[in-house]
Amino acid sequence: MKIKFNMDFHGEYIRNLEDLRNNFSVEDILEAYDNGLLVKWLDARYYTDELKQVKAIEAKNVRGVLEELIRIFCPETEQEEIDENLSLYDYLEERRKYREYVNANGLDELAALRKERDTQRQDENEKLKAELETLKKENENLKHEAERQKKSSSTSRSSSSSLIEAKIPAGRSGTWVCINTMTRYIIKDIGNCGKRVLVSSIPNTDVCNIEEAVSKKRIFNSLFVYVKGGYLHSDLYFYYEEV
Repeated sequence: MKIKFNMDFHGEYIRNLEDLRNNFSVEDILEAYDNGLLVKWLDARYYTDELKQVKAIEAKNVRGVLEELIRIFCPETEQEEIDENLSLYDYLEERRKYREYVNANGLDELAALRKERDTQRQDENEKLKAELETLKKENENLKHEAERQKKSSSTSRSSSSSLIEAKIPAGRSGTWVCINTMTRYIIKDIGNCGKRVLVSSIPNTDVCNIEEAVSKKRIFNSLFVYVKGGYLHSDLYFYYEEV
């Protein structure tokens, strides 16, 4: 003869499957499954179908076991509600690990929470700092482009001849770049090139700095440029005209 008994889910007596469904608790159902009480209860109550299903659970982790238990005892539960129960389990598991950490390290809960909060704030500050740096660089690039366009417009208006803008694209450095050939040129304005750019009619021959080329009004039969230094992060530009 099997002796019937009730399970206790936080003060609620579980007498039948309806009680179990109405008082379904993540912590209680897992505890009853782990200590074997659930199997004994199902057997004592002659819930043979549910007993077979519980014994047939093959999940290797607690989260998988919980999902199977929900499907067995609450078969009409929507997937969204199942996910909510699994999320609740994840939260309870994190709290359990957290309490173990607090106890193992001799920290009171308030001190641990403050430590966690300070770490989060530090991470947020670092992230905000990185975002501000990115915005600063973007703003500098926009300012630089606006100044370039303004200077280009001003130079075009002040010159009686037709100036041509030459652009050296970002990423180019350490190689000769052909600007134009088949005619004669004179460089009128160095733009933003500074002292990084060398110019020549023929690569590696009779080379001079772009500033020197402007000051001496050198004439080039064709025009090649060479960028000195490391990687070119932004476009360089200057102005020349045909003579």
